[in-house]
Amino acid sequence: MGKTSAPKNGSKTRVKWLRYVFLGVAGLGVYHILSGPSGAINLFKLRRDNARLLGEVDSLALRKQALEIEKQRLEKDSAYIERVARKELGMAKPDEKVFRFVQPGAKQK
Repeated sequence: MGKTSAPKNGSKTRVKWLRYVFLGVAGLGVYHILSGPSGAINLFKLRRDNARLLGEVDSLALRKQALEIEKQRLEKDSAYIERVARKELGMAKPDEKVFRFVQPGAKQK
């Protein structure tokens, strides 16, 4: 008599189980690629922050340069010092009258 080969139930469940394991590993891989510490989402955020910080560094460098120029002018340029003293501090030369015009409704200091 001949042997009949019936499909084994164990091999079908093993293939199903391996398929789920493979899908789980693939899912973890996709998760790691997208949102892990070196993932695409984090990389995008880091590049955006880097561009913002580079812009901030540029603006601070320009501000520093302007302050250096003003410092040199305050140390050496007496006409500039006089202009700043008059404008910022409201100072005047002796026997000089200073007129201040106040806007209606503005608070005085």
